[in-house]
Amino acid sequence: MKTTPKVSIIIPVYNVEKYIGKCLESIIYQTFKNYEVIVIDDGSKDNSLEVCNQYAKKDERIKVYHKENSGAPSALNFGLKKASGEYLWFIDADDFIDKNALDFLTETADASGADMILFGARTVNAENGEPNNLQTEYWSLSNVNNNYRTKLITYTSIMDWLINLPTVPWNKFHRRTFINSHKILFDEELLAPCDCYFNLCCYLNNAKLFFCKEVLYNYRLSEQSTTAKLVAHNSPKWAQPILLAQKTDKLIKKQGVNRDLYKIFVKRTLKHIFFWFRRCKGNSVKKYYVLMREYFKNLDKDIYTEKNLQESEEYLQYLKVKSTPYLVYLLERTRLVKYEVKQSSSSFKILGCEVWKKEQTEVKKIYFLGIPIFKKTLQTRLDFQVGRIMNKLEGLNREINNLRVYVKVTQAHAYFSQYRNMYKGKDIVILATGPSAQKYIPKTDCIHIGVNGATKFKNIKLDYLFVQDLAIETEMNEQANKCDCIKFYGHHADARAKALYPNVKRIPMSARLNTNANIYLIEDLSWGAFASELTVEPFGDFHSTVFSALQFALYTNPARIFLVGCDCTNGYFYDSLNPFHNSTNVLRGWNFFKKFAKDVYPDVKIISINPVGLRGMFEDMYN
Repeated sequence: MKTTPKVSIIIPVYNVEKYIGKCLESIIYQTFKNYEVIVIDDGSKDNSLEVCNQYAKKDERIKVYHKENSGAPSALNFGLKKASGEYLWFIDADDFIDKNALDFLTETADASGADMILFGARTVNAENGEPNNLQTEYWSLSNVNNNYRTKLITYTSIMDWLINLPTVPWNKFHRRTFINSHKILFDEELLAPCDCYFNLCCYLNNAKLFFCKEVLYNYRLSEQSTTAKLVAHNSPKWAQPILLAQKTDKLIKKQGVNRDLYKIFVKRTLKHIFFWFRRCKGNSVKKYYVLMREYFKNLDKDIYTEKNLQESEEYLQYLKVKSTPYLVYLLERTRLVKYEVKQSSSSFKILGCEVWKKEQTEVKKIYFLGIPIFKKTLQTRLDFQVGRIMNKLEGLNREINNLRVYVKVTQAHAYFSQYRNMYKGKDIVILATGPSAQKYIPKTDCIHIGVNGATKFKNIKLDYLFVQDLAIETEMNEQANKCDCIKFYGHHADARAKALYPNVKRIPMSARLNTNANIYLIEDLSWGAFASELTVEPFGDFHSTVFSALQFALYTNPARIFLVGCDCTNGYFYDSLNPFHNSTNVLRGWNFFKKFAKDVYPDVKIISINPVGLRGMFEDMYN
C-alpha cells in the first residue's frame, strides 16, 4: 500500500546540470524518509532533464516532469498542483539542504501548528558549494528577536521588519492545507519578484508564523541573479519591479489593511522601486521613470501625500545623502537631468550636472518625480559651476597625493631588493591571529612571518613581523618592540589617513626608531592593487595587515605558503576586548588576492590550515 508523503518538495529546474545532482543527493540522504520530490524541468537547454531522470530511476520518490519554458512561477504552480504532502518546501535546483533538515522541520511544524515556518540559510561559494560567510545575519535570520522564536505570531504586529527579511521561497516551510484553502499561487506575470508576492499573500491571509534559529539551507550566492537582469536595457521585463508594486498595492487594499500598516507597505515598496531604478540601464531608464511616476500618482494620497513622500526616509536613502556623492535622476520640467548629489548640512550641494539635451532653458523649479525640490536661482546656477570645478580639483588632488606616495616608495623601498627570490623552493607560514590558530601545530624547517598580535604565539620563533597603522595597540606595540625578529612597520599616506581614517591609529615614531624597524608605505588609493615589485610599488591595502605579509612572502618566491589563523571571522586566538568586525570587507580582499597570486605567482602553492572563512578558496589542510 502506497503511503501518502508527509512532505512535498518542489524543485523548478532550468539549465542547472552542474548543480542539480548535489541538490537531489542532499534530499535523498535525509534522515527523514517520508517525502516526495517533484522536479519540473522548465524547458532546459542543457542536460538537466537527463540528470534528473537518472536520479528518478534510482529513487521512486523523485518524480520528474517536463514542460515548455514559461518561467519559474509557472513551474512552481505546476508543482503545487502535483503535490500531495501535508507540508510544502520549495527548493532551488542549484542549492542544497542539511542532512537533518526534514526531520527538524516536520517535528517543529507538527509541534507548533504553524502554517509557515521561517528558518536560516548560509551562503556558499557558487562554484564549490563551500560556506563563504557573506551577508551572514541577513540569510541566517540571526537578527530576529528571540521573543518571536517561542510562539506563533501573525503579520500585524511585526510587518515593519517582516517584509525586510529575505523574500525567497526556500527558507520557508508551508502547510499545504493553508495554501490550498486560500488559493495562493505564484503570480505568473512576475518572474523573480513572484516569491515576494507569494509571501505577501501568505502574510495577509493571517498565516501563523514560527521562527527557528536553526540554519538548514545552503544558498549559492551569485552576482548574476535573475532579478538583476530584469532592468537591463535589453530586457523585455524591465517593468517587473513596478508591476510588483502595483500588484502589492492592489492586494493590500483588497485585504483591507489598516492605515498604519499601509504606510509600512508603501515605504517598503518605495525602497524596492528606487533600488531597481538605480540599476536601470540604457533605454529602460526613461521608460521605468515614466511608469514610476504613474505608480506614485495612484497612491492613496490621504495616507501617503507628495509632501511626506519627499520627506520620507526612502527618498533620502535614494539620494544617498548620508555618505558619498551618488548619481540620481531628477526631472527638469519634462526632461530628465542627471545630477551628482551630496548633502551639505541641511541642504543639497550639487557637484556637477549633465543635461541629456544640449540646450537648457530657464526654469523656476527642479522636480523629482513631479515633486518640486528647490528653486533654480542665479545663485543655484553659480553653485553648479563652482561645484563642478571643486569636484574636478578633488579628483586631481587625489591623483597628486598618489603620485607623492609613489615618489616616496622609490626612496623608502629600495631595501626590498635583497628579499627578491630569497626563499625560492622553501616554505613560508603566515601567522595571523584568528581563533583557529589555537589548533596550529608548529611546522619546522620553514620561515614564520607573524602579523600584528602573532607575537603572542608562545611556542613559535618569528622570523619576520608585520604591523601597520590602524592595527597597532599599546600592548601590541610593546610586544612588537621586544620581538627578536626582523620587523616591517606599515604606514598609511597622510592624505588617505586624513580622508578615510580620521581616527587612525599610528605606529609611534619611537617604536620605529628604537627597534630599527623597516618602514613600508601603503597605497593612497583605496582598494587599488597588490604590489608585485616591492622596490617601486606601495603595498596594496585591502583592510588587513595579512595582505602586506603575503605580498612580501610572494616576493621571496617560496614553494608553498601556509595560512594560519586566517579565519576571516570574528575574534582572535588570544583573549581580546577588541574583536575583529571587518570580516566581510577582508573576505572581498581575499578574492582579489587569490586572482593576483594565480596571475602573478602561479607556481607558488597556497595552503589554508584549519580554514573557516577561507574554506575552499585555496587548498585546505586540517590538523
